[in-house]
Amino acid sequence: MDLVVHKYGGSSVASPALIRAAAQRIQATHAQGKQVVVVVSAMGRTTDHLIQLAQRTVPSPSPRELDMLLTTGERVSMSLLAMALEANGVPAISFTGSQSGILTDHTHNEAQILDIRPHRIQEALNDNKAVIIAGFQGVSPSREITTLGRGGSDTTAVALAAALGAQECVIFTDVEGLMTADPRLVEGARLIPRLDYDQALELAHLGAKMHPRSLDLARRHRVRLVIRSSRFDKFPGTLISEEEKVENPDIRGIATQSGYSYWEVEATLPQIATATKKTGITLRFFHATPRTVRFLCKSDFDGALRKALEAGALTNRSIADVAVVSAVGHGLSANPEILSTFLGALGAIETLLVSSSALSITAAVNTRDLKSAANQLHAMLVGQ
Repeated sequence: MDLVVHKYGGSSVASPALIRAAAQRIQATHAQGKQVVVVVSAMGRTTDHLIQLAQRTVPSPSPRELDMLLTTGERVSMSLLAMALEANGVPAISFTGSQSGILTDHTHNEAQILDIRPHRIQEALNDNKAVIIAGFQGVSPSREITTLGRGGSDTTAVALAAALGAQECVIFTDVEGLMTADPRLVEGARLIPRLDYDQALELAHLGAKMHPRSLDLARRHRVRLVIRSSRFDKFPGTLISEEEKVENPDIRGIATQSGYSYWEVEATLPQIATATKKTGITLRFFHATPRTVRFLCKSDFDGALRKALEAGALTNRSIADVAVVSAVGHGLSANPEILSTFLGALGAIETLLVSSSALSITAAVNTRDLKSAANQLHAMLVGQ
């Protein structure tokens, strides 16, 4: 019997009406004779509200107790969805992460999945039940409740699909699929019907609305992944799977990401490495000369980075409010015309840094120019 995994994000289960709509979709899948495992996030912005509640109670919540608090959000949505399915005549049962056999490391708030032992899930499936799983959570070897961090429910869904040998994993969300650009910036953005794992992962790393961690897991375990709308079944969504690669350049989309700062440091790369080694700060998009290193850093870490550089007596300057805009596809580095078109499309827009790889070309621009840059690149490289 075919088995499918569904995942519903917070916006897709944000109200009783939406939970009932999800139950109807699951009921239709179950009626086709398929086994169904469903992973759910907390309703709406529940997780954000719980974090705010903790911070209003104490300035720095204990990571362990924060995990205990946050996992309650998914328990609400999983039980309500199971109730809705039972009301529709579909036998269903809900499990927490620990009941599902999701074993993680000891790290609170950012745990990694070590293993999945889905004995209870399999027993319920054998009894013809739809199984509803709380996403974003697991249990450590010391039997502590843990959460998986940003994108944790997507990671749960893909990991379960791999462990159970699912036919496919469908991520239901509030958009129709992955788009050729952010539709909030580019009016002509359209659905990307199909991507391979490498292209999807590159888009996610550069700002597309998917979590790199879950995509990396899908690639490693060859999980067939579909991103589609939970509101409109007429949209087929985006299929992410293995795909034959050709040598012709193939631009699939324009990715954008804000919230960076641009840095110039009078130093060598080894000096930068020494100064930032123990900070935990990720630096990106390097350009180095014998005396100067240029790179980008997420703005949230500006203070810590400046402190580390000054502690190493490294002269530096930075520019705030920087964003990156990227063209993503296959065969980019093998075709010089793509880079020429990319740079030409930016026109008079000030470019602080340009980086390229086999899968992407990225430019750092001032945030005020991001919309213009994205539209010009989309028009020249992706078209209508």
